Amino acid sequence: RILAFDDRRMYGYGRVQHSGAWTGHRGDSYHLFCSAKVYEKASGPAARRGSPKAKARAAKAFVWSQKPTLIVRSMVLAADTLIVAGPPDLARKDKSGVSFTNPEEGLAALAGRRGGSMMMISTADGTKIGEVKLDSPPVFDGMSAANGTVYLAPQGGTVTRLGKAPP
Repeated sequence: RILAFDDRRMYGYGRVQHSGAWTGHRGDSYHLFCSAKVYEKASGPAARRGSPKAKARAAKAFVWSQKPTLIVRSMVLAADTLIVAGPPDLARKDKSGVSFTNPEEGLAALAGRRGGSMMMISTADGTKIGEVKLDSPPVFDGMSAANGTVYLAPQGGTVTRLGKAPP
């Protein structure tokens, strides 16, 4: 998982939890999400008894959740925009959910041979504000933002500056 925080919310990219569903390769499903940083207390009889299940249900509420078209490798929060970057999510599973129908394409994307993209996401509702295509995806956690500029470290070993020109 990769996470970013502000005063009220937590933003992240990680596995979707499927209660009672497939596990392992069949359960691989990832999402980009926003969640409250401080959860409200669970209510009802189970919560009053201190039931862990009631507490867990209260903690799983998302403000928004979406399946992005990329595998998030870098994330940065800039004001009211969440910026994520990574290789495209090209792997497709067969109907059984056990194997991929295009393993070569998925592995090529992960290796950086299919480029990458950087997406700007609204922190309010998770809608995509914009997208920039990249020649190479970033290294893990290889992005930062300052003064309206995003600095990205792609897999080639360079640093790319996107945004306002320096004064």
